[in-house]
Amino acid sequence: IKGMTNFPIFSIYENKDHSILLGSNDAIYKIKGQNLLETQSIFSGVDSRIRNIFIDKYQNLWFNIWGTKSIYMFSNGILINVSENMALKNIAISRIFCDRDGNIWVGSLGKGLYLFSNLFLTNYISNKESIASDLKRIIKTKDGKLLIGTNDGIALLNPKVKKIWFGKQINEISQYVRDIISINNNEFVFAITDTRLKNQLKQYFIIPNENYKIRYIHASSLWSDSSQIWIGDWDYSVFNCQLGDIQYNRPKIKRNSSLSIGPPQNKRINCFFSDRFDRIWVGGQQDLFISNVESKNLNINELCKNKEVFKISNIDNNKILIVTNQGFLIVTDDADPSKIKPVKQVQIANTTCVAKTGENSFLVGTKAGLIILNNDHQELLTINDGIPGESINDIYFDDSSQTAWVGTSEGMMEFNLDKYNNRSGIYQNIDEIILKQGKDVFVNPNKLNFKYKQNSFSVNYKSFNYGNPGSINYRYKLDDSEWIDAPSTELQFASLNPGEHIMQFSSSNSKGTWGPTKTVVVGISPPFYRTIWFYFASSLALLILVYSIVKIQIRNVKRKQNEKALLNQKIVELQQKALSKNLNPHFIFNSLNSIQHFINAHSIAEANDYLAQFSRLMRLQLNMADKSFIPLHEEVSRLEFYLSLEQMRFEDKLTFEINIDPNIDPYTFEIPNMIIQPFVENSIWHGIMPANRSGHIKLNINLEPGGNLIIEVFDNGVGLDYVKHNKDDKHVSKGIKLITERLQLYDSESIDVLTYQKLQPGTVFKITMTPKMYHLNRQIHTIPQ
Repeated sequence: IKGMTNFPIFSIYENKDHSILLGSNDAIYKIKGQNLLETQSIFSGVDSRIRNIFIDKYQNLWFNIWGTKSIYMFSNGILINVSENMALKNIAISRIFCDRDGNIWVGSLGKGLYLFSNLFLTNYISNKESIASDLKRIIKTKDGKLLIGTNDGIALLNPKVKKIWFGKQINEISQYVRDIISINNNEFVFAITDTRLKNQLKQYFIIPNENYKIRYIHASSLWSDSSQIWIGDWDYSVFNCQLGDIQYNRPKIKRNSSLSIGPPQNKRINCFFSDRFDRIWVGGQQDLFISNVESKNLNINELCKNKEVFKISNIDNNKILIVTNQGFLIVTDDADPSKIKPVKQVQIANTTCVAKTGENSFLVGTKAGLIILNNDHQELLTINDGIPGESINDIYFDDSSQTAWVGTSEGMMEFNLDKYNNRSGIYQNIDEIILKQGKDVFVNPNKLNFKYKQNSFSVNYKSFNYGNPGSINYRYKLDDSEWIDAPSTELQFASLNPGEHIMQFSSSNSKGTWGPTKTVVVGISPPFYRTIWFYFASSLALLILVYSIVKIQIRNVKRKQNEKALLNQKIVELQQKALSKNLNPHFIFNSLNSIQHFINAHSIAEANDYLAQFSRLMRLQLNMADKSFIPLHEEVSRLEFYLSLEQMRFEDKLTFEINIDPNIDPYTFEIPNMIIQPFVENSIWHGIMPANRSGHIKLNINLEPGGNLIIEVFDNGVGLDYVKHNKDDKHVSKGIKLITERLQLYDSESIDVLTYQKLQPGTVFKITMTPKMYHLNRQIHTIPQ
């Protein structure tokens, strides 16, 4: 090759244009024919053996460095250390592979298999070292960076190098950001909620290594023009001041007399907007107002009646976008308020933000995920598709790059709309059909012929989609019947009549588009005996036999159905009774009282923390309410949330510890739902609380050599004798009886499912679960990007 001599080559990849990429020491060479076209230096002066080169469907260049245990990607000229971003720095890579859908597979030496799917998304996940979890507001600076307000601080993202910085002015106090505005090229005002900061944030906050000046103000919303700033408050009041007069506690700000939105109320101002007629639009929790220069309140409340207005913005010269909690509407901007009418209305529950991406195309953020709306066709992206959190708070859309920056409840997401629209899998093909007839197996058959007695068989069909396998749906049809939605990937065909039968199968992708039909033709040969005498004799005998068999079968089926119905009914009743005991109403009542106490005491951080813990526990409770079995780690997580809330409520007078046998994998062990919590709750309410001293709860989960799962709940409370002597209801005993009956349904031969033991002080409850009472789920779980 001309221009290449004495270069070691560790990797070879062929491009679609038939050029060749060669991985060498520190550099990648591109050749075509016998000529060297390009040299890409990677690490200057470092001996780095470049291996596993390939280019994915989005033209990103992937490779790994032998010895450094790192995966790298070139994307739009930026070198990204994938291993560092994904916490895979100490994993030796053996192979990188791209499948037909554009997913990236990484094989490691002794550490398993990793899958990077849905590469149209790039997530910046929150953790202790980086950004806070809940991102509230995103704006773009003059130099192309993204300034982000979170529920506890400020973040700055540089999209060019994919680096994000996070910090706050005072580490000890939470800084919940509600809004951000730019008042010149490098000066910004942040609206925050915590009034405790008013004497501590008088100075500018300077982001390290950046020329940005940050000022804070206590407000619910902000807006500014070239000379003044408008400030929305929580009592339905609006203030304004000159830009130079901004201070945290607003000492120089007076209620503006030229803006009328009615008397003060216990409602929040969410947003401002100035239209081309110099009118101020004000969006609140239940109203939308327009105020003109004569201080006349032009109420257009009918447009957003009983709706909370989150944002108002221009979408062209004479149309205005209004985002509410029930969707969004586009209205005309007219000098006559009576002529302001909707030209488009979209109803979407729990809407939080909207970004226009094209003609009749929008991105809609909701509390349940991100909706791609295109000509009224909706596609919903959830955490199953790779987004970090389902609650979307804000969207900044860059039209030039067709990239949306999405702030979620669990971190930042970069969403490339072009890549999403051009992703593979426009159709979802049926990849494999397996027909089984007796001991014979036929893979992807076109046409089969069977004898008369071979007229019953099963058909398995599969379609592969690693990016979102749960989005695939199947349907089938037999002969001239209508398409039928398939409940699973296996069908049973029994006693087909002689003749030719046409079976058709199809699958759909996440867009709901059905792929090509795959057809299998099965011919059933008629029997050789077709004389009238044989028909008469055999029909008579068969009639008697069939009658007897059917009668017996019907009797057996009815008996089994009755037994099964009674058993299912009892299980359902027990589950419903157990679910009704999920969370003690006293606990919910006391939790709400604790939140109210923190708020009344102006302990906003504690209230936020308690409310966040409480809401997470409620979400876990709702997500798991309809499950009979849940993984052990989910039950433990729910207990930790519950005990943490009780610990906060008792002001750290309650301690707890949870110990799990190292031989137990909490992700594969599945136990009946809500088995442990009633005992923990019982220990707190009936053991520790009457003791009038600091309490301690200990939970031990062990696996015996015989396979029994032992769960023990210890407390240092008053003990069983005191409880039995002072107890005035049957709540605990009924709950324990229900749990015992529920477990014995799974293993009727078990004895001593639940035992008690007195301690000095306290009590221990011991639950013995035989292998029939729990499940082992040994499926391999992949880690989403």
